[in-house]
Amino acid sequence: MQKGDRSESTIASYLAHLRAALSWAAGVGILAAVPRIQKPKRAKNNKKPKGRAPTDDEFKRILDAIPKIVGEVRADSWRHLIVGLWWSGLRLGEALELWWDRDDKVVVDLTGGRPILRIPAELEKGHRDRLLPVAPEFAEFLLKTPPGERTGRVFRPQAQRNRGVRLTPNRVIKIISMIGEEAKVVVHVESATGKVKYASAHDFRRAFGDRWALRVMPRS
Repeated sequence: MQKGDRSESTIASYLAHLRAALSWAAGVGILAAVPRIQKPKRAKNNKKPKGRAPTDDEFKRILDAIPKIVGEVRADSWRHLIVGLWWSGLRLGEALELWWDRDDKVVVDLTGGRPILRIPAELEKGHRDRLLPVAPEFAEFLLKTPPGERTGRVFRPQAQRNRGVRLTPNRVIKIISMIGEEAKVVVHVESATGKVKYASAHDFRRAFGDRWALRVMPRS
């Protein structure tokens, strides 16, 4: 698996499931004892990230390019999503499933006055309800939505043809990449092939990480 395209976290997950299965087999008498599994050394990762964080000026160019790709009528809904990704650090899939008013989903909790995210136990790996703080800029962004409009999904980018159709995450990814290309924001060039990668949704998450790396000290 290390010679293939499996990440170290994926390999660790596979081993954990294997150990659990062997422990069960030993517990019910199929095996005399749980065999010892030697943990492999982590493979050296020489892969460089295929992207970088856009600068503030580049981000402004991306916002300016939105109407050229989705049209003026739909531009506000896409601008709302892209600015939200920029300030929140959320993955695109997480942002598209963020709600104002669904207790069974990741929801914006305003009961304390300042926005936080509430994750129900069913969607959390530890099977516990959790409250997560958000960056001040993202909190301010959320509060700009008028109270009467805080229903349904927080982000609802409009389809180009049928405004009532909800776009798939893959389609949203492609459109954001088209916007990055229109803005001519290059975040990576393959050294071997010369293939150019333009700014995409995940690069906004990188920008969030870069900003907060300067503001938050890592745990010792």
